[in-house]
Amino acid sequence: MLFENIVMINYKRIIYFFVPALITFFSCSKTDYETSKRPYNNIVKFSVAGYGGLDSVDAVIRGDEILIYWNSDSPLPTLMKPTILVSAGAKIHPASGSEIAFTDTTVYKVTAEDGTIRTYTVKPIVRQPKPILLSPSTQELRWGASPNFNLLGEYFLSTSLDQIKVYGQRISDGYEFDLAFDSTTATSTSLAVKLPDFTAEQDTGWHKIWLKVGNLESESVDVYIQQPPIEYAGMKMSVVGEGKPIKLGQQLIVNYSFDGPAARYYNKNVISASLNIQGIPNPNGPVLGTGNIVLTDMIVTDNQMSFTIPVTTATNRTIGGYVLHLAILARSPLSNRPTYGRTYYYEFPNKLTFVTAPN
Repeated sequence: MLFENIVMINYKRIIYFFVPALITFFSCSKTDYETSKRPYNNIVKFSVAGYGGLDSVDAVIRGDEILIYWNSDSPLPTLMKPTILVSAGAKIHPASGSEIAFTDTTVYKVTAEDGTIRTYTVKPIVRQPKPILLSPSTQELRWGASPNFNLLGEYFLSTSLDQIKVYGQRISDGYEFDLAFDSTTATSTSLAVKLPDFTAEQDTGWHKIWLKVGNLESESVDVYIQQPPIEYAGMKMSVVGEGKPIKLGQQLIVNYSFDGPAARYYNKNVISASLNIQGIPNPNGPVLGTGNIVLTDMIVTDNQMSFTIPVTTATNRTIGGYVLHLAILARSPLSNRPTYGRTYYYEFPNKLTFVTAPN
């Protein structure tokens, strides 16, 4: 019994000692927790309302930058009223919902409970759409004679004009060249484009054309570029015995030469020729018939063409008079384009060559 009383007394003493100490411990811990300040100063979410047909645009927080991606289809506003969520206990300035300038000079400061400050800078990024090329106004061009055409499509002017580039590539060997465009008439859907001057590096055939706007490039479109007209080949002609009477049925010899980068398409490539003969005028009309005579027995060498002047036309009508001009046609470099060449007319000086009927 005495032992039990002693244990009971000691037990009570232990309880009396332990409980106050426990209360004191928890009281101190609670006080320390409540008085500590949180160090968090982050922007958790940043949204801008009124983005085209959408309710809002959420920014991307990267480091200390607030990246706001904006579609170029919608005008970039000068002001914005963003909705901002920051870390618990933190404050932001300017405050969420305040109207501020929508530029890369706008700065936000987030202050944590413990007073530490973090600075964020707004960075608008305009999303530049990829340019779209449709079929050009014509799919057949000609060096020199028809160098202008229109490129049609969308999103041509989503950046400044000095960042727009049009260029072509020859499909056969990959040779590339730039094409100029008229900046004064440029629109977001059309560019007036011009082929460069024809040089020895250029050639005929199928080409691809691209449009590059900033760093974005369109899909290509295909065009066929024909050879320059024969007058671009620097052709020179002279008739042997020009100025002297020539009889029907007589052989006519024409000296010729080509010069320049277009010469390669025409030298030794004449496939047909015809003479235009006009009758001798008098008060009662031409003495003899007038018309174009196709020369069928033409022989072409490196620098000469020779043929016999027919005696009659296809209708067996006797002809005679002044020879006005000689028309020649060159062969196309591609067999599947027989009408590729262009007729060239050599005008005889002062109509001096005279043709008379045979004796």
